[in-house]
Amino acid sequence: MFRYLVVDPTKDFPTTFFTAERLQEFWYYVRWFFKFNMPMAMIGLAVFVAFMVLILVVDIPNMGKQKDDDDDVDVKYY
Repeated sequence: MFRYLVVDPTKDFPTTFFTAERLQEFWYYVRWFFKFNMPMAMIGLAVFVAFMVLILVVDIPNMGKQKDDDDDVDVKYY
C-alpha cells in the first residue's frame, strides 16, 4: 500500500564517540574519583554523625534537669 520513508534520526551523529577506548578511559576516571574521594566523604560523614551523637548524649542529662514551667505556678486542684 503506502510506503513510508524511514529516516534515521541518528544519521548525523558521530559514530565513533562511544568507542571501547573512550568507555575504558571514562570508567578509569570514575574509578579513580571514587577511589580517592570517597574515603574523604566517608570520614566527613563519620565526623558529622559523631558530632550529632555527642550533642544527643550531652542533651539527654540536661533534659532531665530542666525545670517545668508548671512547677512555678501555685495552683490548687480540687
